[in-house]
Amino acid sequence: MQAPVIPSRPEPHQQLEHTSRLMLAAAQRSDWSEVRRLEGVAQGQVAALRLQAPRPAPAGPAERQARQRALLAVLRHDAQVRALAEPVIDRVTQGRPQLH
Repeated sequence: MQAPVIPSRPEPHQQLEHTSRLMLAAAQRSDWSEVRRLEGVAQGQVAALRLQAPRPAPAGPAERQARQRALLAVLRHDAQVRALAEPVIDRVTQGRPQLH
């Protein structure tokens, strides 16, 4: 009889990537309330990663590559969310006095 396989908990980098993917999907639906909510989730995940900063280096090249892929995906998702949000922000702020 084999021992049951216990799924491993996703790495913090992968959790952040998942959240950024959800943010992009919400932005594509123009669900800005959900984008804002997920932004708060992502901020918490980034804070948790910063607390782990002194954490040992990845165990090997595969883990290092997985972290790098996850962080690059987060950056791509962020750029796409910003591209979708900028026209909305411009429309909302049009005609309002700019604060300097």
